[in-house]
Amino acid sequence: MYSSLYPALVAANADGRDGAIPIGVSDSSKRRYVQGILDELRHVMPRDLKVHLASFPRVLEMAEQGLAVGFGIGQTAARQKTLAFSKPIFVSRVWAVSRRESSLSLQTVADLAGKQVCLRRTASYGAEVDTAAGTLFEAISSNLNLAGRLRVLTAGRCDAVLVPFQNGEISQLERRMASLGFPPSGLVISKKPIAELPQHFAVSKRSSLAAELPVLDIALDVRRLQIERILSMPDG
Repeated sequence: MYSSLYPALVAANADGRDGAIPIGVSDSSKRRYVQGILDELRHVMPRDLKVHLASFPRVLEMAEQGLAVGFGIGQTAARQKTLAFSKPIFVSRVWAVSRRESSLSLQTVADLAGKQVCLRRTASYGAEVDTAAGTLFEAISSNLNLAGRLRVLTAGRCDAVLVPFQNGEISQLERRMASLGFPPSGLVISKKPIAELPQHFAVSKRSSLAAELPVLDIALDVRRLQIERILSMPDG
């Protein structure tokens, strides 16, 4: 695969474009994974990738304005009207986290019925969850990061927090939450993801940067195995 696709990557620069491709990355992302993925893509990209860290709402805004290619953006019906998307970089699993004392069994989206659920404003959790928010369950939306949303949960101001995570290992998510000061003794994670959310590179369809998405697609294909290994590494 590498030998057959690499010439296409080189040919992608034949139109004279030069300079680094601006990549918008959420400052709440796990930088170890993001950096590893981008480094793998740099091995085969004809142009460098320049990272711009910002809040997720700002990354989405940069992508919508064509100022940068957004990293880790999920597709929604609204976004598909204005943004062009790459192939999936990886698939986030969306987990439901609740207080152990509440004894809730949250294994599917349907189990959220009638609950107050903490979500990150502007984030997408997949079509099923996004459709259910505000109808099946009450969405408590904010710009708080994961630690902030977990504080709201432990204070009893919502029943559950939905947490997208880069792989399917509950133990890694437990370690992530423990590192933020929320050990497993007080919280329960759903036994399986309640949704899966492909994450993409995305940018405005009207931006010249949209021409970079097919090149990124090829690079993702070339380095897919290496990216999967990075995502399977223990967190921290």
